[in-house]
Amino acid sequence: MPGPIDPFPTIKLTVPFLSDILAKLRDEKSARAMVIFQAESAEQGEWVLQNVAGRLSRGKITVFGPESHRPVEIIEQALRMKATIALVGQMRQPEDAHAMRAASGMGLKSVAYIVAKERAQYAEAVAAFGPWRSYNILSLVGKSA
Repeated sequence: MPGPIDPFPTIKLTVPFLSDILAKLRDEKSARAMVIFQAESAEQGEWVLQNVAGRLSRGKITVFGPESHRPVEIIEQALRMKATIALVGQMRQPEDAHAMRAASGMGLKSVAYIVAKERAQYAEAVAAFGPWRSYNILSLVGKSA
């Protein structure tokens, strides 16, 4: 006879890119790091950022975001409050990428996402928001073709 049925079964959720993002942000040698990842929707991107914020809040790392402001405003506020990491949100304009690069030069680590269904769309967006040469950037792409 099988055991009792659990009325509240535990569901294991796999957050895309979570371990890679946390490893990069927690690495002391990765000063001025930027992380950009592909999200299939804005909701998925915000969900990943909320999970990153939750994990980082357990430590002694000062994190700002995710907030419902423009990425440039989030970066400015994070610099004002002397945060270590800014969870920027969705990159939509070249100004967002420029603000991330400028903040990187000031020692702020940042995480942003680009909504794209296909790898090619993501690659085009990253290239359009560039140049990324000589920056410590981690670009994470989904498994979809």
